[in-house]
Amino acid sequence: MTTATLSGDTPSSGNQVNQSVKASVGFSWSSVDDENDPETPESDPEDRDTIPGNDEAALGALNSNNWTSWSFKQLTRLVRSSKGAVSEAMLRLIKKHMRGTKLIFVMGQSGTGKTTMLRELTGMDELKVGHAMGSGTLQYHVCPAIIDGEQYLFVDTAGFGAADLDNMENFDDIMSCLSMLGPLITMAGVLFVYGHPGNRLTVEDLRTIRWIECFCGPRFFSNVTIVTSQWDGRTEDGFLDSWGRLQCLEQNDDFKRILHPPGRFHGGALYHHGLPGGAGSEKSHGQVLRRDSAERGEELRNLIRRRYAGEKDAPLQILLEIEEGIPPRETQAAKVLHSDVGRTTVELVSDRAVVNSLPKKDYTVSPRQRPIRVPAQESAKPDSGNSSKPKEQPKQDQNWIKRLVGWLVVANEASEYFKKARKADSRKGSAPEPAQGLWSSLVNWWNGSS
Repeated sequence: MTTATLSGDTPSSGNQVNQSVKASVGFSWSSVDDENDPETPESDPEDRDTIPGNDEAALGALNSNNWTSWSFKQLTRLVRSSKGAVSEAMLRLIKKHMRGTKLIFVMGQSGTGKTTMLRELTGMDELKVGHAMGSGTLQYHVCPAIIDGEQYLFVDTAGFGAADLDNMENFDDIMSCLSMLGPLITMAGVLFVYGHPGNRLTVEDLRTIRWIECFCGPRFFSNVTIVTSQWDGRTEDGFLDSWGRLQCLEQNDDFKRILHPPGRFHGGALYHHGLPGGAGSEKSHGQVLRRDSAERGEELRNLIRRRYAGEKDAPLQILLEIEEGIPPRETQAAKVLHSDVGRTTVELVSDRAVVNSLPKKDYTVSPRQRPIRVPAQESAKPDSGNSSKPKEQPKQDQNWIKRLVGWLVVANEASEYFKKARKADSRKGSAPEPAQGLWSSLVNWWNGSS
């Protein structure tokens, strides 16, 4: 098993995601010629000579709804617009070494043990997860790994509901990842790191689990793993208390829908990190594995082997919705982020998870309920007829392009890692370290200094 760690920031974005993402999400990677060595690419003269000089106009095509027909010429326009952050050689490298990689989103609030879990899973001594985030900036972290010959990309996203983050910015990060990498990678699953069972579900946890329901849909529930953690921090009495609360948690309607969906759907799995095999009972306190131990890391890799090895073809609900022409910010997953979780519920209708309002008598109120933050474009005053939206669109388009370029740079660095790891896999302990100049070069590009 070989691993590396990448981390980065993404710029803020407006509602351009609604105009930019389609269901088959992504570029025409098939038009990228990867037969030549990506380090010594040969550009197609026709592609090079026929690209219009007006990159502003070219970017308009990149933000159309017809993503499935993008050509290598349009990819080259993106290369030009990236100010050096992306090259044609990079596109070839990504196509060659990222193809077939399995993508797993790691969700959960800060403080739930995600950092420790990823460190143990990947074997890295230090993961720079959770360092200070600038105002208006979202952060994501990417951990490439090779387990039993299969390539994985673990994407640790910012948690929904954090006081200093905007939920829709986080949503746009996830959608831009699928948009850019979707044609090359396999969306393998979601790990929801819940932490240790508390006295009650917080609003943030409930919103996240409902978002996962609507993002994945019941046909994908079998690829969702709910992870409890921090069992090593419990005394024997505390362990018993937490285990008792866990039984109540499993009876929560939202957890039950994922773990035990009705009818023909297959449910997800519950994994207790730190316990042998990820399973236990109220008598398992003495069996808890020590933090950062090799055994805990191997147990996590066994989880990945059991749950995500091999071919498991299941569609994401959100991509099915976008295929039907529903804008990303109007999907059921996006509705969860706008809704009052005390006044709504999620129901399974046919093969979809749907947000519905509760009858008024069934409203619930949580002391930790925060005001719902509606994105500026949705809370604006009615149009007076003098809308300035057309003037703002270029900036929104550029923000979306920056997100896409950010994921291309991530994919390029992961591709470099996979390329080197494959060459070194016969020599134990020789896995390459992640390159150091990745994010400094990208930040310079965002700041206009490169």
